[in-house]
Amino acid sequence: VINTPIPQDPEGIGTYVVRMNAAMALARLVSANDRAAATVAALLVSQGIRPAAIDYGDET
Repeated sequence: VINTPIPQDPEGIGTYVVRMNAAMALARLVSANDRAAATVAALLVSQGIRPAAIDYGDET
């Protein structure tokens, strides 16, 4: 389905543009999510809230 040529777009340029726009939107979404997580972590640490020690039970 992805590689099926569209009659109005025999060169595939429009399809390429759509795919690139979708890829860029996904990249922006992932970057925004990482920035938001880093901001929240920084705010928590600045308020004195620290991660708790986690015991995974695999230490010998």
